Amino acid sequence: MVIHGAFQTPIAEYDFEDSGAMDKGLSEYILDIEKAEKSEGNPQFSMTGVAGYQTKDDLLLRGNPFVDEFISRISKEIATYWSAITNGGTLPDNTRLVSWGNIYRRGTLSVAHTHPESNMAVTYYPKIPKGMRYIDPDAKSEAAPQGAFLINDPRPAARYDSSFAAQSTVVFLPKQGSGMIFAGWVEHFATPIYLDDTRICISTNVLVPK
Repeated sequence: MVIHGAFQTPIAEYDFEDSGAMDKGLSEYILDIEKAEKSEGNPQFSMTGVAGYQTKDDLLLRGNPFVDEFISRISKEIATYWSAITNGGTLPDNTRLVSWGNIYRRGTLSVAHTHPESNMAVTYYPKIPKGMRYIDPDAKSEAAPQGAFLINDPRPAARYDSSFAAQSTVVFLPKQGSGMIFAGWVEHFATPIYLDDTRICISTNVLVPK
């Protein structure tokens, strides 16, 4: 018997080396943006929770040195992922990156959503709460620990089959200096944290011209 793993979904995890200074600079910058913008009624989109905040999607256009370093680093990871999933393909020069910062505090979460206008969606975590062990003392199981990043099976029918229901969501545990790259149509979400600290994520849409 041969069992084929058909319709596999490429999901990449990556880590930046020596990113401490950049992570600190990015985190402080995004928190400063929140202070400056909070009175403007900026919509939160997929984020839920009164303590959370989502910046506008012009993060890469602000001329900050830490943002510039992030662009340089993340562009290389995106190019590597694209090459892997296209059998050596090269991204066009006019590929666009659109990024925004997400600030999660106690009780803040991200609802299940996709990025339908992007070819790739990218996450990066410059800050994870101190003491985060991905343990929710109130949870009945560790299937969805606090502060986790989860991806749903992109085959909707599989979620309703009792044979696959337990495997219909994949849990990833973010850490500082790391991130993920996946197709924009993949449904994903984040569980809330229960610590008095912040979890900061930079989200990026990658728009590849046809």
